[in-house]
Amino acid sequence: MTFAPSAGGDIILAAADAVGIGPLFGGGAGGAPPWGLYRQGRSVVACESVLGFDHKVDFAVSDHPLERGSFESFNKVAIPFDVRLIFTAGGTEARRAALLNSLRRIAGDLLLYDAVTPETVYRDVNIVHLDYRRTGQAGAGLLIVAVWCQEIRQTSPSTGGSGSSTAAPSGAGQENGGTVQPVDPSATGSTGGAGGVNDQSFANGGFSPGGAGGFDPNNPGSTVGVPAGSFINAPIPDTAIPSGPGGGGNVAQGEIALEPIDVPAGQ
Repeated sequence: MTFAPSAGGDIILAAADAVGIGPLFGGGAGGAPPWGLYRQGRSVVACESVLGFDHKVDFAVSDHPLERGSFESFNKVAIPFDVRLIFTAGGTEARRAALLNSLRRIAGDLLLYDAVTPETVYRDVNIVHLDYRRTGQAGAGLLIVAVWCQEIRQTSPSTGGSGSSTAAPSGAGQENGGTVQPVDPSATGSTGGAGGVNDQSFANGGFSPGGAGGFDPNNPGSTVGVPAGSFINAPIPDTAIPSGPGGGGNVAQGEIALEPIDVPAGQ
């Protein structure tokens, strides 16, 4: 890579600025920087120092219009905050590569990290943006990367009840909001108690198994040939077979006799 003749001075100044600001943002106990992104107490960014840190939090206020052009505010909520860090690495190509590789490993995951400063720890953040720029005047020997993070708020999933919202009331889950009174099992069931099911309920004015005057499934009745459990098939009244062969002489009983038709010969 070929740089402009004046590029070397800018690189030296940038390196000098990094050396001067390093003791402020890095160099914690044991050599670990107190600034940066951490997970479970371990730094996840392989940087030499942190050049900058920004924190921003906004609040949204809800308004609604009133009469005569006036408004009224009725609610205020905090929007998830943002933190921005600037990491640097230089000196050797291996150090710059380590910084980029460490950021690539965590930039696309769904894990939660802590943005650490000496005074405050901003918990549960995730990377939403990173960028760096290298030109002939800056970035050749000292790599500067800006990382933006956003707070991730965790909520417990709702399974129904007053905290759930459904498109239709029938889709809401059952909610028990009162005290349930105990019920004695002996008061229900076959005894026919209050609220129970009487298994002999058909015997009341209807089906009586084995009772007098009712249907007995084991009694074939008084007609020969009726299977056990079937009702008795009695003859239908006023349906006697007509008697007499009629006028034909060879007409079966019950059929209508047809008189012979005389057809003249030759017709």
